[in-house]
Amino acid sequence: MQPGDQNPSRDQRLAEALEEGAFATRCQHAGETRLSHCGAAAPPLYQTSLFVYPDAEAFGTRDEPDTAYWAYTRRANPTTAILEAKLARLENGTWARCFASGMGAITCALGACVAAGSHVVIVNDCYQPTRKYLSEYLARFGVTTTFVRGTQPADLSAAIRDDTRVVYLESPTTGRMDVIDLAPIIAAARQRGVTTMFDNSWATPYFQNPLDLGIDLVVHSMTKYLGGHSDTLGGAVVGRD
Repeated sequence: MQPGDQNPSRDQRLAEALEEGAFATRCQHAGETRLSHCGAAAPPLYQTSLFVYPDAEAFGTRDEPDTAYWAYTRRANPTTAILEAKLARLENGTWARCFASGMGAITCALGACVAAGSHVVIVNDCYQPTRKYLSEYLARFGVTTTFVRGTQPADLSAAIRDDTRVVYLESPTTGRMDVIDLAPIIAAARQRGVTTMFDNSWATPYFQNPLDLGIDLVVHSMTKYLGGHSDTLGGAVVGRD
């Protein structure tokens, strides 16, 4: 936002509306500061790979987490940042990162949590590319996976081992649309220090907020229900810390 565009009273009113507002209010306004884009009602698409800097000092801040400047669209882009802020707000998270596909988000989230020798517990009725990534690709690097039906929470909890690093959940599940009782599974994973990951592509934030239930990381294939019209390709990871 440019100097002079700031309106503290308006910004405060908007913040209060987003805090108390309905889902539609958050969809419409979260993450958007329209005056910083010349008042455009729809966010502009920044179709550039690189960004320029005003001086060498600013360029030196490009890798700092709180930098005020953009560097390279593969890492961050003003258009993508609006989407990330919106998704984080809709999922009641504090941050979101977007990817070129749902599997891009899923593989990155899993890769951040496992290493050679790690074990993953996952619902059996999961998204097929996720199953293939775990059972065929990560298995080449010493990551083992246990697939569990999941309709009985005790079965998932019992599958957790000393080397388990992730419990990966879907509810409803991809093929059978099983609905899983999450609370006891989350409690068991947290007691063992295991990260819980949840694919919320089917329910979307409109019907379910897994972070509110204690899940650590939420992933989305935005190509699916979140997009809704088979005209988008993307993925997201959302978390709180």
